[in-house]
Amino acid sequence: MLQDVKIIVTDQTGKVISEENQFSAYSFDTQYGVVADAFNLTLVNFNSDIEPGHNIDFLIDGTVAFRGVILLRDSLVGKGEARLSLSGKDRATMLVENYCSVHKDYANETPKNIIDELIGQTNFYTKVKGTADTAADTTGFNNSTDMSDRNAALLADVNASETASGRDDTTTYDSEFTALSAKAKFKIEPGDRVFERIDSLVRSVGFEILYQENGALYIGDLTNKRYADKVIYKVTVDKKGNSTDVETANLIDDISGRYSTISVTSQAEGYRYTSSFPHVNREKIATDSTMRYKKYYSAHINDDEGSPENVAIRIREDQRNEGYQYYCEAAGHRAGNGEIWKINRYVNVYDEFNRVYEHLVLYGRTFVYSNETGSGTLLRMGKERINELVI
Repeated sequence: MLQDVKIIVTDQTGKVISEENQFSAYSFDTQYGVVADAFNLTLVNFNSDIEPGHNIDFLIDGTVAFRGVILLRDSLVGKGEARLSLSGKDRATMLVENYCSVHKDYANETPKNIIDELIGQTNFYTKVKGTADTAADTTGFNNSTDMSDRNAALLADVNASETASGRDDTTTYDSEFTALSAKAKFKIEPGDRVFERIDSLVRSVGFEILYQENGALYIGDLTNKRYADKVIYKVTVDKKGNSTDVETANLIDDISGRYSTISVTSQAEGYRYTSSFPHVNREKIATDSTMRYKKYYSAHINDDEGSPENVAIRIREDQRNEGYQYYCEAAGHRAGNGEIWKINRYVNVYDEFNRVYEHLVLYGRTFVYSNETGSGTLLRMGKERINELVI
C-alpha cells in the first residue's frame, strides 16, 4: 500500500529548519519496553543548516510515526555526490540520559507526583517561550553575589516571553495508576538515572511505560490500553508458507532461558526483625506451566524494588517473551486493514505452517527504506503478558 512519507527537521522551539528532505535510506525503530529507540537516516540534496540537537519528525500520510533527536551528523561531499547521514534516538533520550542531581527522600508521596517531579529535572518536555540573551533585562546585577538573583529573574523573563513557542507535551496516566495510594518511601540520589528510577517505581506497583509516537509517555496498564485501542492486525500463512498481509513469517521458540518456577524473596530495607515487624521477609512464586521439565529460579530484592508478587510475574513474563519471537516483514508501513503499524496492538495470527493460531502482541516495529528495496516494516510479535501468580 502506497503512503506519503515526510521527514521534517525542527529546532528545540519547534521552528522548521528543513521541510523538503529527500532521502535514500532510513530506519526508525520502536520497541515495547524500550525507551530511547534509535534511528538512522540518509539525506540527499540536503539543507546544510541541519545540526546535532535538532528534532526529527517522521510522518506517514501526515501522521507522526516517530519523533527523534539528532545526535550525530556525518556529511560527505564529492564529485557529483552530496550525502548527509543522521542518527540519533527518539525524544525520550532526553529523559533516559539524564542523571538525578540531588538526594531526596520522598515520604508518603503518590507515584504520579514523584514521576512528574523527576521528569521536571529534565527538558524531556520542553516549553520554550524565549531566549535568554534577548528576553531578559539584567540591569542592576553588577557582581557575583547577585548571580542567583539574576538567574532567577532571567528564568522568569524567559518563561514569560512570547518570542517563540515550543512543544508542550504531557505524560498520560491511566486512571488505575493515578488512583494509587502514596508510597511510604522512595529515594533518589545523585548519580541515579532519572528514567531508571521512574521505571523502577512504575514496575514496583505493577504497571508499565509505553513511549508513544507523538513523543509522550503513557504510564499504566498496557493490556487495558491494548483492549481499548480496538485495532487488530491480521497475518495468515498457509501450509506451504504463503502469507497475506506480510511477505515473510519466521517463528523462534527458545526455552533455554525459561524456568518452570520463579521464586522471589524480599526484605524490607532498614528494618530489623522484631515483634512489630513479624513478616519482613516474604517469598512469592510464579510458575510457568508450559515448561515441560522442572527448572528453578531464585531472586532476592529489597522492598523498594517492588513487591515479590510483581517481580516474580515480571521475571516469568520477560523469560517467556524473550524466548518466543514471531518475526514478519511487511511491504510499506500500513497493514492490510489500512492502519499504520503500531506497537502494543494485537495481531491475529493464523499460521498453518508454524502452527500458530492466536492473538499475538506487536512488541517491535521498524520502518525501513532503501532505494534498492523500497519501503517496508519489520515486525516483532510475542505472546501476551499475563499477570497471574501461582503460589
